[in-house]
Amino acid sequence: MQDQILGATVTGALDAACSVTVEAPNRDREFCERVAEVVSDSGGPLALARSCGLSERVIRKWAAGESDPSRENLLKLAKGGNVCLLWLATGEGLKRGKTGAEGADHDQLTVPRYRLRFGAGPGRIAVDEEPASEISFSREMLRRKGLKPEHCALGEVAGSSMERDLFNGDLFLFDRSDCNVRSGCIYAIRLGDELIVKYVQRAPGGGVILISANPAVAQPMVIPPTISAEEFEILGAVHISSRFWT
Repeated sequence: MQDQILGATVTGALDAACSVTVEAPNRDREFCERVAEVVSDSGGPLALARSCGLSERVIRKWAAGESDPSRENLLKLAKGGNVCLLWLATGEGLKRGKTGAEGADHDQLTVPRYRLRFGAGPGRIAVDEEPASEISFSREMLRRKGLKPEHCALGEVAGSSMERDLFNGDLFLFDRSDCNVRSGCIYAIRLGDELIVKYVQRAPGGGVILISANPAVAQPMVIPPTISAEEFEILGAVHISSRFWT
């Protein structure tokens, strides 16, 4: 990933970061907020830690204002979070570089992140269906998985019944063009007014069975073939979660 530094050189941006790194914990509340924003955009502290090659614990401490990153780690954080170093260090300039012919990073593609919580349990109601932000993915990673960004969306897991594969708070990428049921695959689903994420298996005689990874939390649910499209819809196949997309 190329560094995107607007209005300053890499050296200049790192120098600007000195004022952040030497301050006592909790002094720079706005810096902590920017770190927390990068954490949220990246799918959580674990996903960001993997992108940066740092520990989840230290990223949580930076977001909480309990410690400050060194110059080297600040650069890693900006790269891993796909944000401009100058913005991260000082709040100045653009959060990310220009798009289109003016300076796009052609190795990165963006996917919309919706304010959707998909129940990994009995089911959860969507919070909001408006796109909240965008998250960048490697063009090569999407290509390897046969995904097109215009068909992809991101949801957030709520609950524990899919633990082993998807955990509470994880973001996951699903392909809205891939709705044909393949037994053993995980799908984002709308069931009435609820959004859920489950394994889907074809049932004998028609219909499908929704299966949780943790049966102690939620038992299999049979969806009859007579259910209407208004009551049941497969939104797309889940391809990867924020724990593994780095």
